[in-house]
Amino acid sequence: ASFGEELHQKIYKQFLQRDISAEEKKKVEAEIKAVDEASEASRNILKPVVIDLDGLSETGVRYSDTLNDIIEEAAELAETDDIEKIIKRLMDETSTMTSKNSKINKELKKSSAQLDQLRQNLKKARNEARIDDLTRLPNRRAMNERITEEIDKLKTQGSSCVAIIDIDMFKRINDTYGHAIGDKALSTIANQIREAISSKDVAYRYGGDEFAVIMPDTTLTQAKKRLEEFRKEVKDHEFIIRGIVEKITVSIGAAHIDSSGTVESNLEAADGAMYLAKQSGRNNIKTKDDYQS
Repeated sequence: ASFGEELHQKIYKQFLQRDISAEEKKKVEAEIKAVDEASEASRNILKPVVIDLDGLSETGVRYSDTLNDIIEEAAELAETDDIEKIIKRLMDETSTMTSKNSKINKELKKSSAQLDQLRQNLKKARNEARIDDLTRLPNRRAMNERITEEIDKLKTQGSSCVAIIDIDMFKRINDTYGHAIGDKALSTIANQIREAISSKDVAYRYGGDEFAVIMPDTTLTQAKKRLEEFRKEVKDHEFIIRGIVEKITVSIGAAHIDSSGTVESNLEAADGAMYLAKQSGRNNIKTKDDYQS
C-alpha cells in the first residue's frame, strides 16, 4: 500500500470505526481529503522541476562533451580567427547552460513557495480536524492524542490526571429552551473551564454535554482541588435565560492517568468516577479511588 493509503487506513481505524459524532466524522473525512489533495498537488508542483532537471542533465552532458571538443580543437589551432570562433562557441554553450540553470532556479523557488503554502493548508486542515466548532475547544480526537502522549511520558516520570465533566440535567435546558440556548450554555461553561484550569491544563469537548480536562504534572489531590473550585463557580453562576434565572451544576470524575493503561481504560476510570458522582446526588466530584473502593 502507498503512504497515502496506509494513512487513510490508520485514520479510519482510529476514528471512523469508533462511535464518534457526525461533526467529528466530517472533520476526519475532510482531513483525509486534504491529504489526498496535497499528495496530488505536490506531484503537480514538482513535475515541471523534474522535467527541467532531466533537461539540465542532458544539457550538462552536452556541455561537458563540447568543452572537451573545444579543448582538443584549441590545442591544434594557430589562427586568431579560428580561436575567436572557438571562444564564441564556448560563450554560446555557456550561455545555454546558464539559461538552463536560471530556469531551474526560478522553478525551484516557485515550487518551494507552492509547497510551503501546501504545508500551511495541511496544517490548518489538521488543526481544524481537532477543534470543536461550537466551543472552539480541542475535540475528543485531540484529547485521545494528548492522553497517548501523557501515557508515554508517565512511563519515565511524573503524575498526570484526566477529568470528565458532565452537565447535570442538561436535557432539561434543551427541552425547555431549545438547542440554540443549550449551545449558548455549553459555550459559557466551556469558557468557565478555560478560566478555572491552570495554564498547563487543557480542556476538551468530550462530546454532547460532557467536557474533559487533562492535567499534566498534577496529583489527584491537586486535581480535585482545582476541579472543586470550578464546580463551585458553575454552581454559583446565574444563567439568565429569557429573563429567568437558571442554575446549572456539574458532576465530575477524576483519575490518575495510568501509564500501564490505554486511552480507553484511562477514560473509563474517569468516566466511572463521574457516574458515581451523579449517583451520589450530582453536583459533586468523585475520583477513581472512590469509584474502586
